[in-house]
Order: sequence, then structure tokens, then C-alpha cells
Amino acid sequence: TQMHIYWTAVGDKDLPTTGYILRMAVGGSDSYTKIYDGRYNSAQLSYLVQSLTAETSYSFKLTAYNYNGESTSSSVATFHACGRPSTFPAPTATTTTSTAITISWTAPTNDGGCSISGYAVYRNPGDGTTVYSEVNSANDAAVRNKPTLSTLAITAFPGSSEGKDFWIKVVAFTKDDISLHSGILTVPLASVPTAPAAGPTISSTSSTQLLITLTKIPDASNGYSSIRSYELQMDDGFDNYRSIG
Repeated sequence: TQMHIYWTAVGDKDLPTTGYILRMAVGGSDSYTKIYDGRYNSAQLSYLVQSLTAETSYSFKLTAYNYNGESTSSSVATFHACGRPSTFPAPTATTTTSTAITISWTAPTNDGGCSISGYAVYRNPGDGTTVYSEVNSANDAAVRNKPTLSTLAITAFPGSSEGKDFWIKVVAFTKDDISLHSGILTVPLASVPTAPAAGPTISSTSSTQLLITLTKIPDASNGYSSIRSYELQMDDGFDNYRSIG
């Protein structure tokens, strides 16, 4: 609902500049209205415009003033009445392989008064640094200018990246390229491990318990990511398996 307009002081020409006059047009109109007359206040280099309508465009032009009169107008600057979108969470990884990571995200709950115009997705090089580049290329056509987009397959990674952890974030844009960064997702470029070559074996039994032995999956079959844990499931006798450890 408000906008703070700033300008740069004009150097004196023949006579000192004594002040400035600001004019505004609404919604692409060529009809400009004087909204600030500071012709005798050269120290003021900004003006707060209030009572604006969200998502509406406003155009401004400025003139300088001295004792000989008013200058010609500056070039026109156009802005939309938008606030910054609200924060939104990190994307989530929906599928991962050793060559691609597919992510999904939810839009900011508050768009700041202007509709989301599109997104950009960035990742780091997988080396723990905070140097981010846009995927899968600069101004990626698969994601830019698509306000309803909520998922993307990332396929461009540096060579020999299998198993590395990548940091991924989404940037939401509204009009005038007002932007907000999501939280950061950390995810390895890796597939799920292959199925164990051998099933569990029974090492010993008693009337109340079984001792089960598992075979470690070899590193070559771990999908380029270290095995973090194993899950043991048991059939209830009717092909219904449940986790028991």
C-alpha cells in the first residue's frame, strides 16, 4: 500500500538547484499528477507514496528546480505496489538417482500483494560451498516464468558427482523481480541401493526368539551413498510384512 521513491541530487548548473518535483501516473496511463512539490527543499531526496493498490503499476518522473524555473522531466521509472513474499520452506526430494534429483516445493503462503510470476532453482557444486548456480542453465526455460510450477528434475551436475551432497534452493519472483529464497535442501546425488543378494539367515533359535544374521550390501551396490541402516521385516503368514527392526 506504500512505496518509498528515492532520487539522486542534480548538480548545480548556472544557479543552485533549489528542489525537486515528483509526478505519478497510475496503471500505464500517460496522465501524470504532481504528488510532491519540493522546489525549495533541495535536501529532500525521497518521498513516501501512500494509499496504493496492490499489484497496480505506478510510473514516476522527476524534475529539478532552480530560480530560473523547472527542468525537463527525467526518464520514467515504473514499479508495482508489491511487498516481499513470505518465507517458504526448503524443497523436498521426491526421487533421486545417481544422475538426477527431482524436487518439489510449495508456493509462499503470502505473495506480498502481487501474484507469483515464476521461480528459479539453484544448487551448489556439491563441495560444501555456498556458491550457487541456476539449474539446469541460466534462466532455465523449464522453470522460469511458470507461476504454477511446483516440481523440477535437476539433471545438470559436475562430472564425477555421484554420492556428493548438493544444496538446493528455490527462488520465488513477483512483479518487478521482487524475490524470496526458500530454505535449503541437502540431498545426495545417489540411487537407492540394490536389493541384498542374500536374504537373512537364522543363526540360532529358542522357544521364544530367533537370532537373525544379515549380509552387508557391498559398497559397489550402495547407489553411491553409504548405507545408513537396514530394516528387517517379518511376514505374518498372510503375505503382510511389518518392520521388526
